[in-house]
Amino acid sequence: MKNTLRSFCLALVIGFSAPSVFGQETIATAIENYDQGFRLGFGLNGGLPLNDPYDFSLGGDVRLQYDLTKKLL
Repeated sequence: MKNTLRSFCLALVIGFSAPSVFGQETIATAIENYDQGFRLGFGLNGGLPLNDPYDFSLGGDVRLQYDLTKKLL
């Protein structure tokens, strides 16, 4: 019981002493930093098949994206 209470109190102290964090930009800042154009992305995928006779699986992705408008953020 004492360990649970100590852990809870420690979590409260850490939670309230952490600085304020803002993870999202404002709309005005996002529009100012917006550069419309093409973006190219690559990805590598791996996995373990469950019912296949293979030991592993490996794959890749390629993405080409064009942002049409600033309003769809």
